[in-house]
Order: sequence, then structure tokens, then C-alpha cells
Amino acid sequence: MSNQLPIKTPGVYINELDSFPQSIIGVSTAIPAFVGYTEKVEHGGESILMKPVMITSLLQFEEWFGRGPELHYTLVEVGDKDDPDLNIYDPAAQVNRYYAVVEDRSAWKFNLYKGIRLFFENGGTECFVVSVGDYTTREGELQAGVSGASLEGGLDAIADFDGPTLVLLPDALLLPNDDPEGDPWQSSQFVSLTQKTLRQCADRGDRFAILDIYGSSLVPSTNENMGSVFEAFRQGIGNEGLSYGAAYFPLLETTVVSLSEIGYLSFTPESRGILKELLTWQNAALNNGGTLPPEGEQGSAKYEMLQVEIAKVVENDLPPEEVAQVNQTLTGTLPILQQLLQAVVKRENILPPSSAVAGLYVRVDSSSGVWTAPAGMNAGLESVIRPTILLNDSEQGEMNVPAGGRAINAIRTFPGIASVVWGARTLDGNSNDWRYIQVRRTLIYIEQSIKNALQPFVFAANSSATWSSAVSMIEGFLNSLWKEGGLIGSTPSDAYSVECGLGSTMTQEDILNGYMIVQVMVSVVYPAEFIVLMFRQKMDSV
Repeated sequence: MSNQLPIKTPGVYINELDSFPQSIIGVSTAIPAFVGYTEKVEHGGESILMKPVMITSLLQFEEWFGRGPELHYTLVEVGDKDDPDLNIYDPAAQVNRYYAVVEDRSAWKFNLYKGIRLFFENGGTECFVVSVGDYTTREGELQAGVSGASLEGGLDAIADFDGPTLVLLPDALLLPNDDPEGDPWQSSQFVSLTQKTLRQCADRGDRFAILDIYGSSLVPSTNENMGSVFEAFRQGIGNEGLSYGAAYFPLLETTVVSLSEIGYLSFTPESRGILKELLTWQNAALNNGGTLPPEGEQGSAKYEMLQVEIAKVVENDLPPEEVAQVNQTLTGTLPILQQLLQAVVKRENILPPSSAVAGLYVRVDSSSGVWTAPAGMNAGLESVIRPTILLNDSEQGEMNVPAGGRAINAIRTFPGIASVVWGARTLDGNSNDWRYIQVRRTLIYIEQSIKNALQPFVFAANSSATWSSAVSMIEGFLNSLWKEGGLIGSTPSDAYSVECGLGSTMTQEDILNGYMIVQVMVSVVYPAEFIVLMFRQKMDSV
């Protein structure tokens, strides 16, 4: 025997032999790579710009990459029919005034930090993060918002990097559009980035893209513009790698950001001047008989005490502890500040769905297997109040089965049911082979697991013994997968077959050229996407 111990002394020897062939360890299936902007691009004195970093918790992310950007909101006076956030009485003019909380469009936004939070809150356990730049400067120049070139650079950083099995770009929705006045849902930078993402996933064969729909924020609750937004997205994604990606709609109203994280500094310096006046009006209403003290005169003691705190909202150099104290005092005594901050929180909590969906993938893979559709009544999203658009069956039908096959998966809410993912199609919806997300991801899992397991055979003898060993190993892996429900068939032979050998998968020329060819056929599980119930009732004769 080849593994017989060397025997030189008479006696009894024990030689343990392996009963089972070498086994295949399945690869991880749900490790996202998040590509986007972070507060910090250095850690421990070294640059982490454009470098994939493994993160296993939100705390670790904050240690390496920091937190979210500063907020910049404005207060704008509007009419009473313009959906105001605040209705307040002006004691000087003796009229009611209406104000809206509006995001400052001149300040740059970034989604990655909140996306990471949403990922972990939905079951995410580990991910890679690639920072493509910080919130303020890069190489001494003012950061001009989100850049398609920078995000594509982040994709390049993982192009030859093993580990990620999902790709997400939460900041992609913030790319500039081409024609704000004409078609604001058109962005050539988003188109280029999306096509590059899908190509990378297809070329690598080991990862899957979870995409958001550019222009989602332009679809109001009336669902106006929805068709135009979908059409621009479908035309822009190209024709390559469609089965390696899935898209989700609409945006989500979440609870990621809490009121305790928001304060009066969320408003721009100019708007804090307006805020000071509004707080003074309410202070007068609550603590000074509804009137402002005449110039040069004092109001009530409580009024004057609060005016000291109100005056601080326009100061720019208060220490953090004093800022916190002013926030606490004013929110506890003047309700309009909390009302305005709640409006900020609501706007900050409108997030792209991709990060929540990535967390769902992790949760479903862990509990049910990668072959299970990440959709349905058990696919609820955590920290999500509702989708921003309430879709009906007809609208989802056009999203799910469009003429061109580029399906968009809906996130919906039903009576008594939280927000759930209600679609499991890839962008290649017209393909009978690659229509479903779990089919593509199951094949990625099988292919990459077998590929890794065959690496030790690279320099082995290209002989029948090697072929037999490879076949036995792969059959053992597929048999385990079949028993777990990942393959369909009443018997193993119905679920899979593995062949490797001269005359079956290889010619003599293949062997001479150094090729060992293994053919694997599997029967994967398809979802019961459309369930048809047929009822036949026998009527009693009269």
C-alpha cells in the first residue's frame, strides 16, 4: 500500500486509512463589498483610500472610516398649501407663517455610512469597504460631490480581489444628472458605473450586484415619472452581465437615524438665524403672554432665561458639551425645535434599498441556503417603516415582467405585514436559465466551491486516478447540497451528474495539452413565483 508505514521491527502496527474522499468546503455567499465615500481615508497613519478593508461591525467601521457627513438643511417660508413642516404664529406681524425643512442642494450628500448601518441592522455580519474619498478634500482639492470616476476606481480596487460575493454602491444615486431641467433621471456617470459593475461581476463569475434605481427620489407618492425612471435605467444598464445583477425599487423610509443624533447644528448658519426668530416667537407665546417685549424692556423671567439659550443657536464656536446642553434645553421647552428636527430625521432616513437587501441576503443564506429566494412574506426588512412608494399589483407587474426582460424587484407593504421584498428576478428576466436571483447565486456558489477545491489537482497526474478522485469529491459536495434542498430531484442521479475522463469529457489531445475537463450538471431549485389554484366544485342537483 502506498501509505503503508515503514516496518523494520517485528510487531503489530496500526495504520488508519481515510474512509471518505477529500471534501469540498462551500464558499461564502453573502459578503458584500461596499464602494463609496467615508469620513476618514487613513487609519493608523496609513492611507486606506481605494483599499478593500474587512469590517465585521458598525463599531469597527466607525473606528476605521468614521461616521456620516455633517448635515446641511435650510428653513424656507412657504404657503399653507405647500406641505409645510411648521405652522407658527408671528406675534410681530400677527399672522401665521409656514416653513418647510429643505435639504441644502449646494452641500454634498453621501449614503455609505447609513447604508452600512442598514446592512448590519438587517442581518449583515461582515463586509468589505472600499473608500473612494472623504467628505471634504482629496489631494488638496475640494471634493465635487460624488464622482463616477472615483466610484469606478473603487470597483477597480476589487477587480482582482478575492472575497466579495456581492457588490453595492449606495452613493451611486447621488451622481449628477445630465439634464436637471429636462430629464433629471438621466446620468451618464451612473450608466457607465452600472455597466462596469455588471461586467466585473460577469467577468469574475464570483459576485453579484445589488443595484438601486437612479432617479428613485424623483418619483413622488403619486407615482408620476415612474415609467420614465424605469425606462432610463433599463436602457442604461447595457446588455452585458445582466444575470449577475438585480435592481430594487423604491427608496425606503427607515429608522436608522434617530432624533438623538440630530441637533440645531443640522441647519445652515443662515437658517439658524431664522430658527432663532422662530424659537423666540414660541418662547413669547408660551412664556410671555403671546407678545414680544417692547424694545429695551424685559420679558418674564422664564422668557429671558430661554432667550439666553436661544441666542446660542447662531454661535459657531460652542464646545460640543454646550451644544448638547442647548439642544437638550430647547427641545425640552420649545416643541417647535423638536418638530423641525423630526422633519430632518425623516428626510435623513430616506435611503436606497440595496443595503437592506444585502442584509436580507445574508439572513436568508444563513437560515435557508443560497438557493432560497430572498423574497416573500419571510423577507421582511428591519429598521424600515415603509417603502416611499406604495405600489399596486398592476405597477409591479410591469416592473417584474417587462417586455425587454430587465426586471426591477419591488419592495412592498401589505395590510398587517411589514415591508417585504416582493420580487426575486435578475436583470436578465427573459432568460429561462438565469431569470431568478437564487439560481444565479446558487450556480456561483457551486462553481466557485468546486473551482477552489480543484486547485490542488493543478499539478497532479492527468490520469484516471486523479479523475476518479475529482469526481468523487464533487459528487460528495453535490450530494450534501441535494440533501439540504439546494438541488431538485427524487434521487441523486436526478439532481446532478459529474463526469471526467478520456472519451467522456476529454480527448487524447486535451490530455496532451494539459487539460483536465470536468463536466458537472445540476438541477437547481426554481421558485414557485406564480401559484395557480384551481377549484372544481360539484354542484348538488336540484
